[in-house]
This record gives sequence, structure tokens and C-alpha cells, in this order.
Amino acid sequence: MDPHNNQDISKSQRKRDAKKLQALAGTILQMPAAQFNSLPLPEDLDHALRLGRKIKSHVARKRQMQFIAKLLRQHDLTPILAAIDLDREQLRRSTMRFHILEQWRDRLIDLGDEALAEFCAANPAADRQQVRQLIRNARREQDRDKPPESKRLLFKLLRDLDEQNPISGAD
Repeated sequence: MDPHNNQDISKSQRKRDAKKLQALAGTILQMPAAQFNSLPLPEDLDHALRLGRKIKSHVARKRQMQFIAKLLRQHDLTPILAAIDLDREQLRRSTMRFHILEQWRDRLIDLGDEALAEFCAANPAADRQQVRQLIRNARREQDRDKPPESKRLLFKLLRDLDEQNPISGAD
């Protein structure tokens, strides 16, 4: 079946396809600027999307999304969808790294020297004394109901260590 031959496609299917393209247009319009700028867009589609991002009126924006959906039908969406999937995968991995670092931070604070020994064995680049001091300060702040400044500093240290050499999970 040729997707451009509308005789072979039911009216309901055409409506579903149009809604999917409008949803894709809406997704692209709501992307952060850096992610949007990284998309491989044809010139006419890029222009329509940039214009759509500036529109504030709900009705005008909806009309522009319909126009963008029409333009999307005229182009190969494979590279655009691949770029969106890549961004989603990178976000998923980044979130996973963040959760691993949070688990290590909480484990270090809760278990102390036992977790510290395990952490330093797995991450020899870590400064044991600095980590121990941050753990001690974080516990003290927690006990005194103070703002968690040392807890944040410990997380920042873990993040910096993770950027140099990825830290394994805290299972």
C-alpha cells in the first residue's frame, strides 16, 4: 500500500495518522531550544516550527500545528524521529546515572564506614578523607535539622567522580 494513495487508507486511519503528526508537531514545539536546534529539519519545516514556537495564541498555535503536520506528511520523518529517540535515550541514561549517584550518596550517609570502604574499593580515585568528612558533616546537619549543604556537596563530588570514571550501582 502506498501511503500517498489515500484510496487504500480508511478515513479513520487518515484521521489517526493526522493526529499522530499533530502530536509530533506539538512535541517538537515544546522541546527545549538546544534539543530543537539539534533536529535535522528541512528548511520549510524548520521555518514553520520556529514560527510556531513564537506563537502565544492558543487558536493560532493550533492552526500552525495543523500546518506543521501537513508539512510533516511531505517529508521523510526517519531522521527526525531517530534524533528524538536519541535525545530520549540520552535523557534516560542521564536520569539513570543520577539515580545511581543518589543511591550511593544516601548509602554512604546511612551506612558510613562500611559503605565508604566498598565505595573506595570500587572507585580508587576518590579521596577517602574528603568523602568521610562530607559524610560526617551531612549526618551532623541531618541530626540538627539544618539545610543539607554537605549532602549536596557529597552528591556534587560523586557526580564529578562519575564524570571522570563512571561509578557502578549501589545495589
